[in-house]
Amino acid sequence: MNILLLGSTGMLGKTINAGLNESYNTLCPNRRNLDVTNKETLLNYCRLNKVDAIINCIVEYDSTEPFKMFQINSLLPMTLFEVANELGMSKFINISTLSADNRKENEYFDSYGLSKLLSDKFILNSQSGSAHPYIIRCPQIISADSLDNQFFIKNIIDSLVRGNEIVIYGNNDPYRNIITPNEVCKLVVYLLSSDTVVDKFINALNPKSRKLSEMIDFFAKIIGVPARYSFERSKNDIKNYFIPEMLSCHFKHILCDTDTSIQIELLKYIEK
Repeated sequence: MNILLLGSTGMLGKTINAGLNESYNTLCPNRRNLDVTNKETLLNYCRLNKVDAIINCIVEYDSTEPFKMFQINSLLPMTLFEVANELGMSKFINISTLSADNRKENEYFDSYGLSKLLSDKFILNSQSGSAHPYIIRCPQIISADSLDNQFFIKNIIDSLVRGNEIVIYGNNDPYRNIITPNEVCKLVVYLLSSDTVVDKFINALNPKSRKLSEMIDFFAKIIGVPARYSFERSKNDIKNYFIPEMLSCHFKHILCDTDTSIQIELLKYIEK
C-alpha cells in the first residue's frame, strides 16, 4: 500500500513516518519537489506513484499571515480530499485540532481554529466518494523535541526542575488534555489497517483530562520533585480549552497508555 504522507518533517509527521515504514511504502515529498498548492501537480504525482491513501499533517499556525493559514489549513485538505476521491483512493486522513471546535465553551477558538474548521466541515459534508475520510482532532501534543516551542508547558516543567513556585493566574483552574505523537501514530496505523471503522470524526483524547493544578502535580510526580504552585487571583483567568467526548469506543484501547507516553517524553526532555 502506497501512502502519501505530507508534513513528514514535523513533530507528528516524523513519528507517523517511523510507525508506517515497517508495513507501508511511505512517500514523503518535501515542498521543493511537490507543490501541494497545485491540484494538477498533486494528481500527477499521485498517479505516477500509484498512491492508495493520503495522510495530511501539514499545518500553519502563523495568524499574522491569514492568507497562508487559510491556504494551508483550509484549502489544502479540501484539495487533497478531492484528489483522493478523483483517483479512487481508499482513505484520507487529515490531522485537525480541538481548537477547531467553535462551541462558546472553547475560549481558544480563533483564526487558526476557524481555518481548520472550514476544511473539517467541507470534508465531513462532502458527498461520499471512494476515499473514506478520517478527521483526527487532537488536543495539545507534546514531545521532548517540541517543548522548546511550547512555552506554557515548558515553563511549568522548567520551574519544577528548578524548584520554583508556579503561579496560576486568575480564579480559574482550567482543564487540559495532553497527548503525544505516539498516540496519533497508533490511531493512524489502526485506521489504515482496519476496514471496520466507519467513523469520520475522531477526538484523539487522553482518557484523563486534568485541571492545571492537577497537571502540575502529575508532572512533579514524573520528575520526582515537590509541586509548588499558587493562584494570583488579581490576574485575568487563563483561558479554557473545551474538551469534548471521545465519541467512539473504537479507540480507547489505543489511547489508554497516554500517561506513560507523556512520562517518557518529559523524562527525555529533562535529560537533553
